[in-house]
Parts: sequence; structure tokens; C-alpha cells
Amino acid sequence: MPFVFPIHLFNPSNIQFGLQGSTVASPQSISGVGQVLRTDGGGYWQCSMSGIVLNTPNKLRAWRAWESHLAAGVTRVICPVADVGLGPRPLQGKKLARPSGVVTTGFDPNFPESIAFASPYIVASIAPAPFRATQVTITVAQGSRLEGSQVFSVNHPTKGRGMYRTSRVVSRDGQTATVVIDPPLREAISSATAIDFDWPSFQAVAATGQEYAPDIQYGRRAEVSIVFKEAI
Repeated sequence: MPFVFPIHLFNPSNIQFGLQGSTVASPQSISGVGQVLRTDGGGYWQCSMSGIVLNTPNKLRAWRAWESHLAAGVTRVICPVADVGLGPRPLQGKKLARPSGVVTTGFDPNFPESIAFASPYIVASIAPAPFRATQVTITVAQGSRLEGSQVFSVNHPTKGRGMYRTSRVVSRDGQTATVVIDPPLREAISSATAIDFDWPSFQAVAATGQEYAPDIQYGRRAEVSIVFKEAI
């Protein structure tokens, strides 16, 4: 199991993520009409984290350790995107419920094997769906109703951690909704499966060509950034 990049430790001030891909355009006809086709199978996730301030000896040591572990883009890791604020969060009374504290598992706290809230915040599951499905049915057992542009993860048995985004709601029955997602499912889902809105993340490698080494000021402080690309 890949280690989880400790976003809770490095606390980037800016996180930008989205689907990257490629298209090909056909030549235009005499009337000026052409077609644009995707050639990427639905695209791949890329996440950029910036404003990571290394202002303690522990953070500086942890960053250097991760610089070594990433091996210039060879080692697979789990990249969280910290998007729970836009997820189907539960209400407590008339206000949004607050999540509990963060807990990690693993021998080395700088290299967690998992990151989660102490008590599950949003509880949801996805119904069986075929490989490369673009419509899925999701039930939220604890939380608000599904909307478009919400991000969740699935632990696939073979492909590992995959991340998806709801595009629009097709139909709804109470807390169950059929939604369009992107990218298409990386692997078939054979039975009702728990999904993760609390800590959406995906299997990734560090993008190549980056400079990881921190420029340490006065021996005490540095600011760094990093880009991850989905490893499919």
C-alpha cells in the first residue's frame, strides 16, 4: 500500500487539482465544421500544492525524507486533495456538523498509511457499476444530498485508489442519486462499496522535472511546492 502524502503536516496554503488530458481535432469541412475528440480515455488527475511553509525542524526533516522517498517521480503515493468542504456534509441542527480530529495509521507519522477523521464524517456507498461507467448510483447514509462537482474516492481491488467527480445529478430518490461522473470508472464495482468523501485522494507519482530541495532561509525556514500526477 503506498504511503499517503501528509497534507495535514505540510498544510499547503493553495491546492489546485483537475483532470488533464488530450484531444485531437479533425480538419474543418468546407462549411467550417470540424470535430474534436478525446484521446485520453477520460483524462488523469493532476494536483498542485504550493505555499508549503517548512518552519520547524520536524517539517524540514519530513520534507527531505519525502524528497528521498518520491525518487524523482518513481514511487507511487496517495495524494489527498482536501476537498471535504465541498462534499455532501452532514447537518447538526440547522448548522453544518464539524468533523472530528484527524487520525493516521502507520509506524512513522511522517509516512502515514492512512489518514481519516476519528469518526466518519460523510458516510456513502456506490452501487455496482461496470468498468468505464460514466453514470453511477450513490447513497449518502450520513450527510446531505449529492450535488454536482463533489469529489470522492474508491479503493479499487486491482487499480488501487481512484478519484472521481460528480458532474450532474440525473435522478434522485431521497439520499440516493444517480450522477454523471468523470473520469469513467477505472475498474468495475461488483457490489455495494463504501466511498470516501472525507479524504478524497488518488494514486499518484510526483511530476518529473521538479526541484524539491528547499531553499532554507537562515537555517530555519523554507517555502516549497509540489505537483502530483495520477498513476493509472
